[in-house]
Amino acid sequence: LTITWDPVAYPILGYQVTVATIDTVVYNTLVTATTTQVPNLVPFTPYYISIVTVAAAFGIGNSTATTAIDFTDQGTPSIAPVTQVNRIAGTMIVVSWESLTLEQARGFVTGYDIQYTPSDSSGPVSATAPSDSSEFTISDLDRTLNYTVSVSAATTAGSGPSSPPVVLQVPGVVQNIATTAPTEDTLIITWDPPTEMSSFTISGYQVRVQTSTATVYDDTVSGTSAQILNLSRYTPYYIAIVVIASAGNSAEATAVAFTLEGTPTIAPPDLQANRISGTMILLSWVSITLEQAQGLIVSYSITYQPSDASGPIQSESA
Repeated sequence: LTITWDPVAYPILGYQVTVATIDTVVYNTLVTATTTQVPNLVPFTPYYISIVTVAAAFGIGNSTATTAIDFTDQGTPSIAPVTQVNRIAGTMIVVSWESLTLEQARGFVTGYDIQYTPSDSSGPVSATAPSDSSEFTISDLDRTLNYTVSVSAATTAGSGPSSPPVVLQVPGVVQNIATTAPTEDTLIITWDPPTEMSSFTISGYQVRVQTSTATVYDDTVSGTSAQILNLSRYTPYYIAIVVIASAGNSAEATAVAFTLEGTPTIAPPDLQANRISGTMILLSWVSITLEQAQGLIVSYSITYQPSDASGPIQSESA
């Protein structure tokens, strides 16, 4: 703070300059010039200035004090707002904070900067709330991602420190997925709840079961098991389970399961028979798929009989 004043018209020893806050003297010096500089003051703080003329001649008393009040320039806030963050829905976060005092803000707050970062490393997102606000709602979030949120206050001099980051987590994934196949066309899926639940309340589990080409089951269940009916025999089914909670959804937990083996649904296609000699026939065919076989093929049964029916039907395995 630089202080200047007009000189007096009689000989003096100098000017006793005193600068104080409302309760503390920060500067008390006799100066001979008509200006002085007071360093190391707090930004945007009222300082009370007193200047007394100190007479040079004996018998001439000091003057009464000339006083003034001045503010230092605005600075950046000295502290971060005390902040609370709540995920009130999977796609919505409400951020609230306590307003700063003039001394804490070191100026007039022009707004509050809210920064939130999703856990997919897509980068931080910034939003600004008005200076007279104490709450801000962040919406349209991805309910499967964690978010880190912080708040800072700003004056015309710039932004102050950010509040400690608050991490809002979605539930962890389900544990220990297991399957049983009580019949050839049924799967029973069981699992354990996630271990990382914090204070979340689970409302259900989204269970999806697919083949390599189609979805055969997609539903929400309230418990930790699901029974899937009318499946194809000995077919790989791809299972995905998502925790649905008030604060968001978990990532998928996945597993693969087979139904029980059945009998093949079709005969081997494209059967070819070639008589390579008078006493020998060579047979060939196209292998069928796992889905068509409904299991692992262990052998092929070949049946033949001469045209004159002179002998019994013969069977062999290949």
